Amino acid sequence: MSFDNTLFLPFIDESEIDTNKVTVNELSFQNHIAASLKFLKKLRKLEELTPLQRRQAEALKDAVNGIMAKIIELENK
Repeated sequence: MSFDNTLFLPFIDESEIDTNKVTVNELSFQNHIAASLKFLKKLRKLEELTPLQRRQAEALKDAVNGIMAKIIELENK
């Protein structure tokens, strides 16, 4: 699937993330996931998305769900 620059992930303030439990790399990863989730919540409020935006949002949602499932799997080991 080809993506264009129609959608952008917002940067979030790192103060919203619990930094007492994470390393720098984990913080960067957590920041990306949190930004993605915030972005998805904003998209749910939009009534009119183009078909391309809708496909991009679904692809992002699937990617985030896959990453979160992998994190849970690793934590349970």
